[in-house]
Amino acid sequence: MHEITRYVEEFVERDMPGSGRFLWHDCYRYFGRPSAGDNDRAINELHSLLVSWGMYRGNSFLAKKDKWGHQEIVKIVRDPEFVKLREDCAKIGTAKSDAKTIEKTLLLYKKVEDAYRKIKCTAAETKAGLSKVTVSSGLVSKVMLGTVGCLPAFDDYAQKALGGIKELRGWPSNLTDESKRKDRMERLWVFYRNNEAHFIKAVKRFDLTERHCAYPPMKMMDMYLWGKGQFLLKQEKNRAIKG
Repeated sequence: MHEITRYVEEFVERDMPGSGRFLWHDCYRYFGRPSAGDNDRAINELHSLLVSWGMYRGNSFLAKKDKWGHQEIVKIVRDPEFVKLREDCAKIGTAKSDAKTIEKTLLLYKKVEDAYRKIKCTAAETKAGLSKVTVSSGLVSKVMLGTVGCLPAFDDYAQKALGGIKELRGWPSNLTDESKRKDRMERLWVFYRNNEAHFIKAVKRFDLTERHCAYPPMKMMDMYLWGKGQFLLKQEKNRAIKG
């Protein structure tokens, strides 16, 4: 069995109602509904997902803000342009159509990043300029995965996995460098397109009725990176213990 199929299968098997992982379904499904105009509900769905994904731990700036700070983010992802992006990201198209999808993904990334910069920055930082305020690619990508489904989450597991995939080596530790984002996103889509059969095979044997929505390509990519990254980090830890 190909490792992509194995890691995605293992993830899907545990991705059941009642599990912590299922919060992604709740959030993603809600933002895909025509009735997703309930602003408070949308904020609560996004807030719950980000809490479960560790974005409020430690010194996170979000932990110092109330959940209503996500209001601007909700407004952005519900813009008709990005509702259409969600539809486009639900499938893999041709290289030409995917190029347009990537352009819109880059635009959404920038808008979400800038919105969080405004939420995060202090008065002094505002005076110095928002471009000086850094927002983690982990936060931005998790918002995009949970609402539009157009990027995998760039957490520690994903970053570790990306370094171990031949076609994706050279990936930066994050996506804060705007000049490298397009190249990285293009390589992600090409990788998925070249390996789509392995991803589809992994989910084909499951009845997804309970999930209430199909997995978009970048969510399946997220599952693969999560499984592979977890394995590599565990392997690294075991080697360190053995000395």
